[in-house]
Amino acid sequence: MPIITIALKEGRSQEQKKKVAEEITRIVAENMDVDPSRIWIRFDDFSPADFATGGKMHG
Repeated sequence: MPIITIALKEGRSQEQKKKVAEEITRIVAENMDVDPSRIWIRFDDFSPADFATGGKMHG
């Protein structure tokens, strides 16, 4: 059972996540010969304050 985690800054809509989940599920199912019902996708939404780039905080 593949478990896929997607980490991103908060602010994406449920519709955007739904579309991404559908596409990733399709791609993994086709390329790894896995039943789509066995593919789990977890979205981890983070506040911009939780990110830093080049040593500088985003929040």
